[in-house]
Amino acid sequence: MSEKSASPVTPKPRSADAQPDPYLARLCAELLAENASVGDAADVRGLGLCGLIILHHKNPKSPLDGWEAMILARRHGIPAPLWAIELLEEAALKSKTERIDLGVALGFKGIGRGQTKKSEVQRRLQADLSANLCMRVRKLIRRGTRPTAACRIVATQLNQAPIDSWNKTGYILRRPNAETLQRTYRRWEKFLGQHMALIDGYTDTQPLNLNDTYLAILS
Repeated sequence: MSEKSASPVTPKPRSADAQPDPYLARLCAELLAENASVGDAADVRGLGLCGLIILHHKNPKSPLDGWEAMILARRHGIPAPLWAIELLEEAALKSKTERIDLGVALGFKGIGRGQTKKSEVQRRLQADLSANLCMRVRKLIRRGTRPTAACRIVATQLNQAPIDSWNKTGYILRRPNAETLQRTYRRWEKFLGQHMALIDGYTDTQPLNLNDTYLAILS
């Protein structure tokens, strides 16, 4: 991550006459009610509502964000946000007026001959894979394995596993070697910084199982 992208951003003060966001208020109210419930269904819906809140705050948003928000809203019984509908309408209009593939406009397909420029979906999935591999490395390190050895173990196991056991997305994803994974892990660890303790709290409770499904679109 560049120094420019890592620089803190000072939020703009909210003006006194600014109107509250009714959609965000509803999401927060739904989440509070869900947190008071118990059971697996409440946990799943709570995660979905958190996902909608995160997407709602994201700036800028892409058509893919709108696609995800539409699915999450439908899945969890919430009206679709207006911004999601507008982004999908804009993508559809762009597809027609500029005569480009709708999948490209939505971010599901790459562009160029042979789709050489990766799609937004593929970039996200590759980043998800890297993050999950780094979490596996971290778990091994927490169990006493040296970082270099941990990266070698995770990379070797991934490369020996059948591709359909870890990649069910339909997109081509790269399997890093040990050296690449070690560089990725160092950047990931540095990026997380003081938040690594939170990651450790999570990874310490998760099973270390290569057959776990790491990637899923809109899971």
